[in-house]
Amino acid sequence: SGIAISLIPGLPVITLSPEIVFVIFLPPLLYGAAWNTSWHNFKAALSPITRAAVGLVLFTTSLVAVAAHVLIPGLSWPMAFLIGAIVSPPDAVAATAVTKGLGLHPKLITVLEGESLVNDASGLIAYKYALAAIMAGNFVLWKASLNFLLVVAAGVAIGLAIGYALYLVHKKLVCDPVIEVTLTFLTPFASYLLAEHFHFSGVIAVVTTGLYLSFRSGQIFSHESRIMAYSVWEVVIFILNSLIFILLGLQLRSVVQGIGNYPAGTLALYGIVISLVVILVRF
Repeated sequence: SGIAISLIPGLPVITLSPEIVFVIFLPPLLYGAAWNTSWHNFKAALSPITRAAVGLVLFTTSLVAVAAHVLIPGLSWPMAFLIGAIVSPPDAVAATAVTKGLGLHPKLITVLEGESLVNDASGLIAYKYALAAIMAGNFVLWKASLNFLLVVAAGVAIGLAIGYALYLVHKKLVCDPVIEVTLTFLTPFASYLLAEHFHFSGVIAVVTTGLYLSFRSGQIFSHESRIMAYSVWEVVIFILNSLIFILLGLQLRSVVQGIGNYPAGTLALYGIVISLVVILVRF
């Protein structure tokens, strides 16, 4: 719908800042997806989820980089890896929407949805280092690997700390359903912003907090609060998803203006080949 709206003549060009997406949209969307994920299923499939969220994302990034470097004349390796990092991690909402109603095995759905929750961390870190390589002209693999482990581990720690603090607040201090539901909206932002402030993984922190509090929701929420929270969150997540995809679609006009020097057929070829590489590598 966003792409269709962007084709309407006379519409103003809307520039979507990445900070708006990361700070306003990403935390609640990730938190909502984590909240609706069963911790028992997630824990049981933790090994394949981790292999997919880290190994498969980085493997996809690498092969997309090779394909882009070979296919697109003059494309540097850092820029090729930047493209790979952008397209390699599937979106959490997309994974849930695509698998719904397909009759897939529950374990496979758990792996796909679990991976989509945490793969943004590896994708964003790959993006960060590819961008750094473009700007600074160098890249050290062992430093990047150590930094990846650090930001993930610290993200988990911060997520657990925020989750436990909110667990105590909900259990001992708050009884009013409206205040409890309001706190659930503040929680993902607190977790994300604290982790990002120390340059750790806000994505992992939010997912960790969501899984922790979801697992203990029966201990801290009354039936009235749970019903209200699920109803309100369902509406808010639907609005945020609709809004973000519309805003992303509206970027098409400015994107097309920026690549106007390339023939349309060439751009279509690049897009199709990169998409096929991503799909085949993930299979």
